[in-house]
Amino acid sequence: MSKVEFSVKIYGNTIEIIPSEPVKDNSIYDITFTDVKARLKEKRLEEVCTEVYTKMSPSYCSLESVNSLIDSIDLEDERILYYIKEASRYTEYISGKNFDEANVPFNVHQFVKFRATHDAILKLFIEKASEAGRSGKMGELEFKMSDCIDSLKDLLDYLKGESDKWESKVLSGITT
Repeated sequence: MSKVEFSVKIYGNTIEIIPSEPVKDNSIYDITFTDVKARLKEKRLEEVCTEVYTKMSPSYCSLESVNSLIDSIDLEDERILYYIKEASRYTEYISGKNFDEANVPFNVHQFVKFRATHDAILKLFIEKASEAGRSGKMGELEFKMSDCIDSLKDLLDYLKGESDKWESKVLSGITT
């Protein structure tokens, strides 16, 4: 991790941080404020920390595209964005091309969407598999982790099939 030079402007209750160099894609910037005092100096904060994630690049589909497939599954946006970037990089590798993110061919968009979704769910599947066999009861609601694993497995199979279908279209150059 390296430090970034910046300037600060304060507008009322808004702080604007302006890096001296352009921000870089695929980066996480940690911003920490220490000993923040109010104008009247009656109130202060010891420390405030936040992370800012920059654009993942390349990105041949949107977060919304992936979430449209799995919106009922609670996955962190950062994880999904990472898998979109990785699927986009893989697309460049297998096709031997870089694409304009403002004009992504349909076959590339579909492949990245299904590949990123599959990879994100695969990670979740691996995490849940370690909990297999657990069951319990909360009031009148009973749960069994193996049911969750079976459902994720079915979803993974579907996503893999779609990913493979669109990958073959990327490889053959078919755009519809």
